[in-house]
Amino acid sequence: MAAKQTIMLLAEPAGLPDRIAGFLGEMGFTTRFCPFPHEALEFATQLSPAVVLADEFLLEQSDPLLPRRFHEHPLLRRLPFVILADQQNARPRVNPNDSAIHAIVPKVSNAMDLYNTVLRALKTEPKPTGTDGAFATPTLSETAPAEPVRRQLLPEPVSTNDTPQPVADITLARLMLHLARRHATGVLEIRKRPLGLRIGIEDGAVRQVVNLDQGGEAFGKLLMRNAIITPLEHRASLKRAEQSGVSQGEALVRMALLNQETMNEFVAQHKREMLGELCGTEQWLGGRYLWREGRRLKVDNEALSQSAMHVVRNGILRRLRPEWIVEAFRRRGAATEPMSLREGAREIFAELGLTREMIAAADGLEGQNAVGLFDRGTRSSNGHEALRLAFLLLIADALAV
Repeated sequence: MAAKQTIMLLAEPAGLPDRIAGFLGEMGFTTRFCPFPHEALEFATQLSPAVVLADEFLLEQSDPLLPRRFHEHPLLRRLPFVILADQQNARPRVNPNDSAIHAIVPKVSNAMDLYNTVLRALKTEPKPTGTDGAFATPTLSETAPAEPVRRQLLPEPVSTNDTPQPVADITLARLMLHLARRHATGVLEIRKRPLGLRIGIEDGAVRQVVNLDQGGEAFGKLLMRNAIITPLEHRASLKRAEQSGVSQGEALVRMALLNQETMNEFVAQHKREMLGELCGTEQWLGGRYLWREGRRLKVDNEALSQSAMHVVRNGILRRLRPEWIVEAFRRRGAATEPMSLREGAREIFAELGLTREMIAAADGLEGQNAVGLFDRGTRSSNGHEALRLAFLLLIADALAV
């Protein structure tokens, strides 16, 4: 090739075999990751790639109609759109007869089949059907892994999108890391009935957290569950709040049942708890999120200043269930695949604020796999701790499987 052509990888680096990007790089292509489907149209418009390779699993979880929207976009309609399908599927999740899809190839395919598919895509118009090499099971030839270049794309803005996006298993953790690395400012809103959360982020740090469903007597019940007020005080303060047109918290302070300092401390702690659950539990899985770039929330007396990076780190390392982590690895066909640290991992260790002990544990992940770490954790706690650390490093692009 006279000049390198760019391939847009619509995928999360953690969900795509390293050898795909590595082989394409060896064959003279430049690869660029776009891990967020709601940014894909804008990303492609700015990047002007020669081909799009899209992870079928990510499309199914986020936007199955994205190939069609590419096809209907005036600037992108001639751009070949190739689906990387999950190997274990008996049939594709996407419609192979969709004219917006140029070809469907398995993620774990013969390297030359993938390369030839890309070459054909560069030479031809999108065709009505394309199941090139669909769901065969040859082994991908061994090639050197390529370092994901997502970090070069950090200055690109996260576009405001008025359509809420679905929350899959690692969506929120990846998003928070992305916002932290960009030092982004905006408002993130997450909903999954009956839950709702609004998070104000400034320069990559969480400054405000608002529980969207904490209305009426919910706040008083929360105080009762923490033995801060009695049921009688709850009912009395709720009545005073209704009569005075103030919040229940303010009514409690006016009635001298709670001082302002205790109130502020409790609210701040509750906000930190909600942040801990953001990436440390599965409660938002299946919900929807909306990011509004440049927006700001009013900061109150209980304002926070916690790096979005540390929100992810603390949630995963302190709370996330090992059983759920193993299942996340299994969904990507990587539960028994050996782990290895990526080039540049040390920089990410510093970014995450890992301790010396954690870094030593990370070095010990070389050659391990998720199932082995989980089994080890049934005999001693350090196995589950290592599994959580591996999951964090995978999401942060410091670990490859």
